[in-house]
Amino acid sequence: MATLIKLPQFGVTMTEATVVAWLKSVGDTVERGDAVANIETDKLNQEVMATASGILRRIVVPVGGVAKVMEALAVLGAASEPESAIDAALGVAAPVVPSTKTEPAKAPASASSSTAPTRAEDERAAVRASPLARRLAGELGVNLARVQGSGPGGRIVEEDVRTAAASGQAGGWILASPLARRLAKDAGMDLGSVTGSGPEGRIVERDIQALIAAHEVSAPATTSSPAPVQATPAHAPSIAAGGLVAAPAVAGLTRRETVRIDAMRRIIAERMSASLQTTAQLTMFAEADATALVELRAHLVPAAKVYGHRPPTYTDIIVSIVSRVLRDHPRLNSSLVTGDTGSPEIAEWNEVNIGVAVALDAGLVVPVIRDADRKPLQTISQELGELAEAARAGRLAPDTLQGGTFTITNLGQMEVDGFTPIINPPQAAILGIGRIAKRPTVVDDVVVARSQVTLSLTFDHRIVDGAPGGAFLRDVRRAIEAGKI
Repeated sequence: MATLIKLPQFGVTMTEATVVAWLKSVGDTVERGDAVANIETDKLNQEVMATASGILRRIVVPVGGVAKVMEALAVLGAASEPESAIDAALGVAAPVVPSTKTEPAKAPASASSSTAPTRAEDERAAVRASPLARRLAGELGVNLARVQGSGPGGRIVEEDVRTAAASGQAGGWILASPLARRLAKDAGMDLGSVTGSGPEGRIVERDIQALIAAHEVSAPATTSSPAPVQATPAHAPSIAAGGLVAAPAVAGLTRRETVRIDAMRRIIAERMSASLQTTAQLTMFAEADATALVELRAHLVPAAKVYGHRPPTYTDIIVSIVSRVLRDHPRLNSSLVTGDTGSPEIAEWNEVNIGVAVALDAGLVVPVIRDADRKPLQTISQELGELAEAARAGRLAPDTLQGGTFTITNLGQMEVDGFTPIINPPQAAILGIGRIAKRPTVVDDVVVARSQVTLSLTFDHRIVDGAPGGAFLRDVRRAIEAGKI
Protein backbone atom coordinates (compact mmCIF):
# COMPACT_ATOMS: atom_id res chain seq x y z
CA MET A 1 0.00 0.00 0.00
CA ALA A 2 1.37 3.41 -0.96
CA THR A 3 2.40 5.59 1.99
CA LEU A 4 3.10 9.31 2.03
CA ILE A 5 6.23 10.78 3.59
CA LYS A 6 4.96 14.11 4.90
CA LEU A 7 6.79 17.18 6.13
CA PRO A 8 6.68 17.01 9.94
CA GLN A 9 6.19 20.06 12.10
CA PHE A 10 9.50 20.26 13.96
CA GLY A 11 8.45 23.31 15.96
CA VAL A 12 5.25 25.04 16.99
CA THR A 13 6.07 28.06 14.81
CA MET A 14 7.16 26.10 11.74
CA THR A 15 4.82 26.41 8.75
CA GLU A 16 6.97 25.43 5.76
CA ALA A 17 10.41 24.24 4.73
CA THR A 18 12.64 23.96 1.68
CA VAL A 19 14.00 20.59 0.55
CA VAL A 20 17.79 20.99 0.55
CA ALA A 21 18.74 17.46 -0.51
CA TRP A 22 17.26 14.05 -1.12
CA LEU A 23 19.21 11.31 0.68
CA LYS A 24 17.34 8.55 -1.17
CA SER A 25 16.59 8.18 -4.87
CA VAL A 26 13.51 6.89 -6.64
CA GLY A 27 13.74 3.10 -6.63
CA ASP A 28 15.75 2.88 -3.40
CA THR A 29 14.65 0.64 -0.55
CA VAL A 30 13.71 2.67 2.52
CA GLU A 31 13.38 1.33 6.05
CA ARG A 32 11.29 2.98 8.72
CA GLY A 33 13.45 5.50 10.56
CA ASP A 34 15.81 6.08 7.62
CA ALA A 35 16.71 9.68 6.86
CA VAL A 36 15.27 10.37 3.41
CA ALA A 37 15.70 14.13 2.96
CA ASN A 38 17.29 17.24 4.41
CA ILE A 39 14.98 20.21 4.81
CA GLU A 40 15.68 23.80 5.82
CA THR A 41 13.63 26.41 7.60
CA ASP A 42 14.74 30.00 8.13
CA LYS A 43 16.39 28.88 11.36
CA LEU A 44 17.58 25.30 11.07
CA ASN A 45 18.37 22.28 8.94
CA GLN A 46 16.68 19.00 9.80
CA GLU A 47 16.51 15.44 8.52
CA VAL A 48 13.12 13.95 7.60
CA MET A 49 12.73 10.33 8.65
CA ALA A 50 10.62 7.71 6.93
CA THR A 51 7.59 6.68 8.96
CA ALA A 52 7.18 3.40 7.07
CA SER A 53 9.20 0.95 4.98
CA GLY A 54 9.01 0.42 1.23
CA ILE A 55 10.41 1.45 -2.13
CA LEU A 56 10.74 5.18 -2.82
CA ARG A 57 8.33 5.35 -5.75
CA ARG A 58 8.00 9.07 -6.27
CA ILE A 59 9.61 12.32 -5.12
CA VAL A 60 6.92 14.96 -4.79
CA VAL A 61 8.94 18.04 -3.82
CA PRO A 62 12.28 18.46 -5.62
CA VAL A 63 15.44 19.97 -4.25
CA GLY A 64 14.72 23.67 -3.79
CA GLY A 65 10.97 23.13 -3.59
CA VAL A 66 8.97 24.48 -0.67
CA ALA A 67 6.40 22.37 1.18
CA LYS A 68 3.89 23.26 3.85
CA VAL A 69 3.76 21.31 7.10
CA MET A 70 2.10 17.90 6.61
CA GLU A 71 2.24 18.13 2.82
CA ALA A 72 3.59 15.10 0.96
CA LEU A 73 7.31 15.10 0.20
CA ALA A 74 7.49 11.64 -1.35
CA VAL A 75 5.62 8.36 -1.75
CA LEU A 76 6.65 4.90 -0.59
CA GLY A 77 5.13 1.74 -2.02
CA ALA A 78 5.76 -1.80 -3.18
CA ALA A 79 7.72 -2.34 -6.37
CA SER A 80 4.71 -4.09 -7.89
CA GLU A 81 2.22 -1.30 -7.16
CA PRO A 82 0.88 0.43 -10.28
CA GLU A 83 1.31 4.13 -10.85
CA SER A 84 -2.42 4.56 -10.31
CA ALA A 85 -1.95 3.51 -6.67
CA ILE A 86 0.74 6.15 -6.22
CA ASP A 87 -1.56 8.73 -7.84
CA ALA A 88 -4.40 7.70 -5.55
CA ALA A 89 -2.22 8.13 -2.46
CA LEU A 90 -1.36 11.66 -3.53
CA GLY A 91 -4.82 12.68 -4.70
CA VAL A 92 -5.94 13.97 -8.06
CA ALA A 93 -4.14 17.30 -7.97
CA ALA A 94 -1.01 16.21 -6.12
CA PRO A 95 2.11 17.88 -7.52
CA VAL A 96 4.98 15.50 -8.30
CA VAL A 97 8.38 15.12 -9.88
CA PRO A 98 8.40 12.51 -12.68
CA SER A 99 9.15 8.98 -11.46
CA THR A 100 11.61 6.52 -12.99
CA LYS A 101 8.90 4.73 -14.96
CA THR A 102 8.96 5.70 -18.66
CA GLU A 103 5.52 6.59 -19.98
CA PRO A 104 4.44 6.66 -23.65
CA ALA A 105 4.61 10.06 -25.28
CA LYS A 106 1.37 12.01 -25.38
CA ALA A 107 2.51 15.56 -26.00
CA PRO A 108 6.14 16.43 -26.70
CA ALA A 109 7.65 19.07 -24.46
CA SER A 110 8.82 22.36 -25.83
CA ALA A 111 11.96 23.83 -24.38
CA SER A 112 10.93 27.26 -25.61
CA SER A 113 7.49 27.29 -24.02
CA SER A 114 6.81 30.72 -22.62
CA THR A 115 4.73 29.42 -19.70
CA ALA A 116 6.38 27.16 -17.13
CA PRO A 117 4.16 24.16 -16.31
CA THR A 118 3.15 23.51 -12.75
CA ARG A 119 4.24 20.34 -11.00
CA ALA A 120 0.75 18.91 -11.47
CA GLU A 121 0.91 19.62 -15.21
CA ASP A 122 4.33 17.99 -15.29
CA GLU A 123 2.77 14.82 -13.92
CA ARG A 124 0.25 14.67 -16.75
CA ALA A 125 2.65 15.72 -19.48
CA ALA A 126 4.24 12.67 -21.08
CA VAL A 127 7.96 13.16 -21.50
CA ARG A 128 10.29 10.76 -23.25
CA ALA A 129 13.22 10.26 -20.90
CA SER A 130 15.49 7.47 -19.79
CA PRO A 131 14.96 6.03 -16.28
CA LEU A 132 18.34 7.42 -15.20
CA ALA A 133 17.39 10.87 -16.49
CA ARG A 134 14.11 10.75 -14.56
CA ARG A 135 15.83 9.74 -11.35
CA LEU A 136 18.45 12.47 -11.73
CA ALA A 137 15.75 15.04 -12.50
CA GLY A 138 13.99 14.14 -9.26
CA GLU A 139 17.20 14.59 -7.30
CA LEU A 140 18.17 17.90 -8.93
CA GLY A 141 14.67 19.37 -9.12
CA VAL A 142 14.63 19.67 -12.92
CA ASN A 143 11.26 19.76 -14.70
CA LEU A 144 11.63 17.35 -17.61
CA ALA A 145 8.82 19.05 -19.50
CA ARG A 146 11.16 21.99 -20.09
CA VAL A 147 14.23 20.00 -21.18
CA GLN A 148 15.14 19.44 -24.83
CA GLY A 149 16.21 15.84 -25.33
CA SER A 150 19.31 14.96 -27.35
CA GLY A 151 18.81 11.19 -27.41
CA PRO A 152 17.21 9.05 -30.13
CA GLY A 153 13.86 10.51 -31.16
CA GLY A 154 14.32 13.49 -28.84
CA ARG A 155 14.55 11.29 -25.75
CA ILE A 156 15.94 13.04 -22.67
CA VAL A 157 19.13 11.45 -21.37
CA GLU A 158 21.24 12.02 -18.26
CA GLU A 159 23.46 14.65 -19.88
CA ASP A 160 20.41 16.73 -20.86
CA VAL A 161 19.28 16.83 -17.23
CA ARG A 162 22.72 17.86 -15.97
CA THR A 163 22.91 20.59 -18.60
CA ALA A 164 19.46 21.88 -17.64
CA ALA A 165 20.35 21.89 -13.94
CA ALA A 166 23.60 23.76 -14.60
CA SER A 167 21.83 26.37 -16.71
CA GLY A 168 19.04 26.92 -14.20
CA GLN A 169 16.28 25.17 -16.17
CA ALA A 170 14.48 23.86 -13.11
CA GLY A 171 10.97 24.11 -14.49
CA GLY A 172 10.09 27.17 -12.46
CA TRP A 173 11.37 25.57 -9.25
CA ILE A 174 14.21 27.96 -8.66
CA LEU A 175 16.48 26.83 -5.85
CA ALA A 176 15.89 29.39 -3.10
CA SER A 177 15.45 29.40 0.66
CA PRO A 178 12.07 30.44 2.11
CA LEU A 179 13.56 33.66 3.50
CA ALA A 180 15.12 34.52 0.14
CA ARG A 181 11.76 33.96 -1.57
CA ARG A 182 9.98 36.26 0.87
CA LEU A 183 12.60 39.00 0.58
CA ALA A 184 12.50 38.81 -3.22
CA LYS A 185 8.71 38.96 -3.22
CA ASP A 186 8.68 41.99 -0.90
CA ALA A 187 11.24 43.72 -3.13
CA GLY A 188 9.38 42.83 -6.35
CA MET A 189 12.43 40.93 -7.56
CA ASP A 190 12.40 38.12 -10.14
CA LEU A 191 14.28 35.14 -8.70
CA GLY A 192 15.00 33.96 -12.21
CA SER A 193 17.46 36.83 -12.60
CA VAL A 194 19.34 36.07 -9.38
CA THR A 195 22.52 34.02 -9.21
CA GLY A 196 22.57 31.90 -6.07
CA SER A 197 25.64 31.51 -3.87
CA GLY A 198 24.28 28.73 -1.66
CA PRO A 199 24.65 24.94 -1.97
CA GLU A 200 24.04 23.72 -5.55
CA GLY A 201 23.52 27.34 -6.61
CA ARG A 202 20.61 27.85 -4.23
CA ILE A 203 19.56 31.48 -3.77
CA VAL A 204 19.93 32.50 -0.14
CA GLU A 205 19.18 35.65 1.81
CA ARG A 206 22.57 37.28 1.24
CA ASP A 207 22.06 37.12 -2.55
CA ILE A 208 18.80 39.09 -2.32
CA GLN A 209 20.21 41.56 0.20
CA ALA A 210 23.22 42.21 -2.04
CA LEU A 211 20.99 43.01 -5.01
CA ILE A 212 18.71 45.22 -2.91
CA ALA A 213 21.73 47.13 -1.61
CA ALA A 214 23.18 47.46 -5.12
CA HIS A 215 19.86 48.75 -6.43
CA GLU A 216 19.63 51.34 -3.66
CA VAL A 217 23.13 52.61 -4.47
CA SER A 218 23.04 52.56 -8.28
CA ALA A 219 19.38 53.08 -9.21
CA PRO A 220 19.34 55.66 -12.05
CA ALA A 221 17.25 58.79 -11.81
CA THR A 222 14.02 58.70 -13.78
CA THR A 223 12.80 61.39 -16.15
CA SER A 224 9.62 61.90 -14.17
CA SER A 225 9.41 64.47 -11.42
CA PRO A 226 11.25 63.14 -8.39
CA ALA A 227 9.47 62.77 -5.11
CA PRO A 228 10.54 65.24 -2.45
CA VAL A 229 13.42 63.94 -0.36
CA GLN A 230 13.88 64.95 3.23
CA ALA A 231 17.35 66.26 3.97
CA THR A 232 19.45 63.89 6.05
CA PRO A 233 22.61 64.80 7.98
CA ALA A 234 25.74 63.54 6.22
CA HIS A 235 26.67 61.18 9.03
CA ALA A 236 23.22 60.08 10.15
CA PRO A 237 22.81 56.32 10.45
CA SER A 238 20.38 54.59 8.12
CA ILE A 239 17.99 51.75 8.76
CA ALA A 240 19.32 48.73 6.91
CA ALA A 241 17.69 45.37 6.31
CA GLY A 242 15.97 43.85 9.31
CA GLY A 243 15.77 47.08 11.29
CA LEU A 244 19.52 47.21 11.98
CA VAL A 245 20.89 50.71 12.41
CA ALA A 246 23.86 51.11 10.07
CA ALA A 247 26.28 54.00 9.72
CA PRO A 248 27.26 55.30 6.27
CA ALA A 249 30.55 54.13 4.81
CA VAL A 250 33.54 56.19 5.92
CA ALA A 251 35.31 57.99 3.09
CA GLY A 252 38.98 57.17 2.65
CA LEU A 253 38.79 53.67 4.12
CA THR A 254 39.13 50.50 2.07
CA ARG A 255 37.31 47.33 3.00
CA ARG A 256 39.25 44.23 3.93
CA GLU A 257 36.09 42.18 3.45
CA THR A 258 32.33 42.64 3.22
CA VAL A 259 30.31 40.29 5.41
CA ARG A 260 26.63 40.02 4.53
CA ILE A 261 24.08 39.98 7.33
CA ASP A 262 22.64 36.47 7.27
CA ALA A 263 19.38 35.33 8.87
CA MET A 264 21.00 34.17 12.11
CA ARG A 265 22.95 37.41 12.59
CA ARG A 266 19.79 39.40 11.86
CA ILE A 267 17.80 37.47 14.48
CA ILE A 268 20.56 37.89 17.07
CA ALA A 269 20.83 41.61 16.36
CA GLU A 270 17.10 42.19 16.50
CA ARG A 271 16.58 40.19 19.70
CA MET A 272 19.53 41.73 21.53
CA SER A 273 18.56 45.26 20.47
CA ALA A 274 14.97 44.65 21.54
CA SER A 275 16.18 43.21 24.85
CA LEU A 276 18.20 46.31 25.71
CA GLN A 277 15.49 48.71 24.51
CA THR A 278 12.53 47.12 26.29
CA THR A 279 13.98 45.97 29.64
CA ALA A 280 15.73 47.63 32.58
CA GLN A 281 18.91 45.58 32.76
CA LEU A 282 21.23 45.58 35.76
CA THR A 283 24.35 43.42 36.15
CA MET A 284 25.87 42.26 39.45
CA PHE A 285 29.19 40.48 39.90
CA ALA A 286 30.40 38.01 42.50
CA GLU A 287 33.65 36.10 42.97
CA ALA A 288 33.25 32.44 43.92
CA ASP A 289 35.92 30.12 45.24
CA ALA A 290 35.87 27.32 42.66
CA THR A 291 38.24 24.95 44.47
CA ALA A 292 35.48 22.52 45.45
CA LEU A 293 33.98 22.77 41.96
CA VAL A 294 37.30 21.83 40.35
CA GLU A 295 37.73 18.92 42.78
CA LEU A 296 34.17 17.74 42.12
CA ARG A 297 34.70 17.63 38.37
CA ALA A 298 38.07 15.92 38.80
CA HIS A 299 36.23 13.19 40.70
CA LEU A 300 33.29 12.91 38.29
CA VAL A 301 35.19 12.75 34.99
CA PRO A 302 37.01 9.41 35.58
CA ALA A 303 33.82 7.86 36.95
CA ALA A 304 31.86 8.94 33.86
CA LYS A 305 34.48 7.40 31.58
CA VAL A 306 34.32 4.09 33.45
CA TYR A 307 30.57 3.85 32.85
CA GLY A 308 30.77 5.12 29.27
CA HIS A 309 29.04 8.41 30.04
CA ARG A 310 29.89 11.83 28.69
CA PRO A 311 32.34 13.50 31.12
CA PRO A 312 30.57 16.49 32.69
CA THR A 313 31.84 19.96 31.84
CA TYR A 314 31.87 22.89 34.24
CA THR A 315 28.85 24.24 32.37
CA ASP A 316 26.96 20.99 32.97
CA ILE A 317 27.67 21.16 36.71
CA ILE A 318 26.73 24.83 36.96
CA VAL A 319 23.46 24.19 35.10
CA SER A 320 22.66 21.53 37.70
CA ILE A 321 23.56 23.84 40.60
CA VAL A 322 21.75 26.92 39.28
CA SER A 323 18.57 25.03 38.41
CA ARG A 324 18.25 23.87 42.01
CA VAL A 325 18.99 27.30 43.47
CA LEU A 326 16.25 28.75 41.25
CA ARG A 327 13.68 26.67 43.16
CA ASP A 328 14.21 29.00 46.14
CA HIS A 329 14.25 32.15 44.00
CA PRO A 330 11.18 31.91 41.74
CA ARG A 331 11.29 35.61 40.86
CA LEU A 332 14.49 34.97 38.88
CA ASN A 333 12.63 32.20 37.04
CA SER A 334 9.84 34.43 35.76
CA SER A 335 8.66 36.66 32.91
CA LEU A 336 6.70 39.88 32.54
CA VAL A 337 3.60 38.88 30.56
CA THR A 338 0.22 40.26 29.57
CA GLY A 339 -2.50 38.95 31.85
CA ASP A 340 -6.08 37.99 31.07
CA THR A 341 -7.20 41.57 31.71
CA GLY A 342 -4.63 42.96 29.30
CA SER A 343 -2.49 44.39 32.10
CA PRO A 344 1.15 43.41 32.67
CA GLU A 345 1.81 40.82 35.35
CA ILE A 346 4.75 38.73 36.53
CA ALA A 347 4.47 35.00 35.86
CA GLU A 348 6.68 32.83 38.08
CA TRP A 349 7.10 29.49 36.33
CA ASN A 350 6.80 26.02 37.84
CA GLU A 351 9.22 24.63 35.29
CA VAL A 352 12.93 25.39 35.50
CA ASN A 353 14.06 25.24 31.87
CA ILE A 354 17.67 26.32 31.49
CA GLY A 355 18.84 27.76 28.17
CA VAL A 356 22.55 27.34 27.50
CA ALA A 357 24.28 29.56 24.93
CA VAL A 358 26.17 27.55 22.28
CA ALA A 359 28.63 29.40 20.06
CA LEU A 360 28.52 28.69 16.31
CA ASP A 361 30.68 29.92 13.44
CA ALA A 362 27.78 32.09 12.26
CA GLY A 363 26.55 33.26 15.68
CA LEU A 364 24.97 31.45 18.58
CA VAL A 365 21.87 29.53 19.60
CA VAL A 366 20.38 28.80 23.01
CA PRO A 367 19.02 25.25 23.28
CA VAL A 368 16.99 24.47 26.39
CA ILE A 369 17.39 21.78 29.06
CA ARG A 370 13.83 21.25 30.25
CA ASP A 371 13.07 20.57 33.93
CA ALA A 372 16.78 20.80 34.70
CA ASP A 373 16.11 20.98 38.45
CA ARG A 374 14.59 17.49 38.35
CA LYS A 375 17.33 15.80 36.36
CA PRO A 376 20.54 14.19 37.60
CA LEU A 377 23.84 15.64 36.43
CA GLN A 378 24.47 12.67 34.13
CA THR A 379 21.22 13.35 32.22
CA ILE A 380 21.92 17.09 32.01
CA SER A 381 25.42 16.40 30.71
CA GLN A 382 24.20 13.93 28.10
CA GLU A 383 21.38 16.18 26.88
CA LEU A 384 23.56 19.27 26.73
CA GLY A 385 26.25 17.41 24.80
CA GLU A 386 23.71 16.15 22.26
CA LEU A 387 22.12 19.59 21.91
CA ALA A 388 25.48 21.30 21.39
CA GLU A 389 26.48 18.72 18.78
CA ALA A 390 23.17 19.09 16.96
CA ALA A 391 23.46 22.88 17.07
CA ARG A 392 26.90 22.88 15.46
CA ALA A 393 25.69 20.44 12.82
CA GLY A 394 22.61 22.57 12.10
CA ARG A 395 20.24 19.79 13.17
CA LEU A 396 18.51 21.36 16.16
CA ALA A 397 14.75 20.91 16.24
CA PRO A 398 13.00 24.28 16.69
CA ASP A 399 11.26 23.05 19.87
CA THR A 400 14.64 22.73 21.60
CA LEU A 401 15.11 26.50 21.30
CA GLN A 402 11.81 27.40 22.96
CA GLY A 403 10.43 27.45 26.47
CA GLY A 404 13.52 28.58 28.38
CA THR A 405 12.96 30.31 31.74
CA PHE A 406 16.59 31.22 32.60
CA THR A 407 19.80 31.33 30.56
CA ILE A 408 23.44 30.52 31.33
CA THR A 409 26.31 31.64 29.11
CA ASN A 410 29.91 30.55 29.72
CA LEU A 411 32.84 32.47 28.20
CA GLY A 412 35.45 30.79 30.38
CA GLN A 413 37.03 28.97 27.45
CA MET A 414 37.76 32.37 25.89
CA GLU A 415 39.66 33.37 29.06
CA VAL A 416 37.05 36.00 29.90
CA ASP A 417 36.64 36.86 33.58
CA GLY A 418 33.52 39.00 33.88
CA PHE A 419 31.08 40.47 31.37
CA THR A 420 27.57 41.89 31.10
CA PRO A 421 25.37 39.25 29.45
CA ILE A 422 22.19 40.45 27.76
CA ILE A 423 18.87 38.99 28.87
CA ASN A 424 17.15 36.57 26.51
CA PRO A 425 13.54 37.90 26.44
CA PRO A 426 11.05 37.22 27.88
CA GLN A 427 13.21 35.76 30.65
CA ALA A 428 13.95 37.80 33.77
CA ALA A 429 17.65 37.01 34.10
CA ILE A 430 20.80 35.49 32.65
CA LEU A 431 23.96 34.26 34.41
CA GLY A 432 27.39 34.69 32.86
CA ILE A 433 30.26 32.38 33.84
CA GLY A 434 33.86 33.50 33.51
CA ARG A 435 37.06 31.47 33.45
CA ILE A 436 38.28 29.49 36.42
CA ALA A 437 41.75 30.73 37.30
CA LYS A 438 44.13 30.81 40.24
CA ARG A 439 43.99 34.13 42.07
CA PRO A 440 45.31 35.35 45.40
CA THR A 441 42.66 35.23 48.11
CA VAL A 442 42.57 35.38 51.89
CA VAL A 443 41.86 32.14 53.77
CA ASP A 444 42.11 32.26 57.58
CA ASP A 445 43.96 35.58 57.35
CA VAL A 446 46.53 34.05 55.02
CA VAL A 447 46.91 35.02 51.36
CA VAL A 448 46.84 31.87 49.24
CA ALA A 449 46.30 30.97 45.58
CA ARG A 450 42.83 29.53 45.02
CA SER A 451 40.75 28.72 41.94
CA GLN A 452 38.27 31.55 41.46
CA VAL A 453 35.41 32.19 39.04
CA THR A 454 33.52 35.41 38.34
CA LEU A 455 29.72 35.19 38.18
CA SER A 456 27.89 37.92 36.23
CA LEU A 457 24.14 38.12 36.83
CA THR A 458 22.04 40.39 34.62
CA PHE A 459 18.37 40.77 35.56
CA ASP A 460 15.39 42.87 34.52
CA HIS A 461 14.93 45.49 37.23
CA ARG A 462 11.27 45.83 36.26
CA ILE A 463 10.77 42.31 37.62
CA VAL A 464 13.60 41.73 40.08
CA ASP A 465 14.85 44.20 42.68
CA GLY A 466 18.46 44.46 43.76
CA ALA A 467 18.07 42.60 47.07
CA PRO A 468 16.44 39.42 45.67
CA GLY A 469 18.85 39.51 42.74
CA GLY A 470 21.78 39.73 45.13
CA ALA A 471 20.37 36.95 47.31
CA PHE A 472 20.13 34.62 44.32
CA LEU A 473 23.70 35.38 43.25
CA ARG A 474 24.89 34.81 46.83
CA ASP A 475 23.22 31.41 46.99
CA VAL A 476 24.66 30.37 43.62
CA ARG A 477 28.11 31.39 44.86
CA ARG A 478 27.67 29.40 48.08
CA ALA A 479 26.48 26.32 46.18
CA ILE A 480 29.50 26.47 43.87
CA GLU A 481 31.85 26.86 46.83
CA ALA A 482 30.22 23.89 48.56
CA GLY A 483 30.85 21.74 45.48
CA LYS A 484 27.69 19.69 45.97
CA ILE A 485 25.04 18.72 43.41
